[in-house]
Amino acid sequence: MIALLMTMYGGFLNAKRQMKYRSVLWIFFVNLLLVLGYIISNGGTGNTSLFGGNNWALGFFLMHYWLNMHWTYLGFLNLPLFDDDFTFLLIGMCSSFLFPSIGFLIGKFWYKRLDKRMK
Repeated sequence: MIALLMTMYGGFLNAKRQMKYRSVLWIFFVNLLLVLGYIISNGGTGNTSLFGGNNWALGFFLMHYWLNMHWTYLGFLNLPLFDDDFTFLLIGMCSSFLFPSIGFLIGKFWYKRLDKRMK
């Protein structure tokens, strides 16, 4: 819950400082590149092996895992959705787009309303 609030608050602060919308999307584009690198190096969306196998796919998975470490608690939930490595990567990528965008939109509407009151 704290990670969710922090990412939304980061988008909110970008709106407060009158930054462009794309300023909150940089993390999404980095995640997108890592997921595409994982798919290409793994030859699909299957699981990677920690011991042996494709080192590039494992590297892309671990970089994505490190970058989105604040969402890693989702991997410890015993849900069938998290049985596959790719779904974990996909959830991290979508979270890096969705939550900062929501925070940015809230901040944009909040400060637009505040500016109308000041005038």
